[in-house]
Amino acid sequence: MKRLLRILTPFIIIAAILIFLMDFRHVEQLSAEEKQAIEKYREQLVKGTLLSKPEEGIFYQKDFDEIAKSLNALHMHSHYYVFGPEWGDKLADPGGEFKKIEAIINKPVYVNEGTYYEFFQAFRQDLALSKETLGKRESHDILDDLSTLVFTDEIVEDRQWSQAATIQVMKDRGLKLIKEENDQSSGK
Repeated sequence: MKRLLRILTPFIIIAAILIFLMDFRHVEQLSAEEKQAIEKYREQLVKGTLLSKPEEGIFYQKDFDEIAKSLNALHMHSHYYVFGPEWGDKLADPGGEFKKIEAIINKPVYVNEGTYYEFFQAFRQDLALSKETLGKRESHDILDDLSTLVFTDEIVEDRQWSQAATIQVMKDRGLKLIKEENDQSSGK
């Protein structure tokens, strides 16, 4: 019996560690289809970027750039708390960056019940959650996803660190856009 325990003990310890680590972190690897869907929807974020429909889009370029700048600053601020001072820069007033973003998305031109209502609701929800948990890993992951998958000129990341509602809306709406585009090109 002792011999059996001596043989099984290392396996039991390794199994326990692996089970613990599996629940510790959930990082989703984006499939090619999901990345394409996010990219397709992201193309509509800035007004005038769609050559076929120049009047369509969610944000004006200046506002998009300002949100991207604030999200990146907040992301670096969260790096400071989550990973340490050598990985990020502490902001004097992180609440001010959130206020800048909220001031932009609360402009009358963006407060609508139309086509992009679902996007704005999800974005507001993610902002509120990251503001509430600022300095913690959850906030860092949301800010990372928003700054690398949504408010960026080009998606270079193929991992999704959080379960951000904004990303899910972009995946769903992007897949619908791709389907509509395919249906139109096939003549259905």
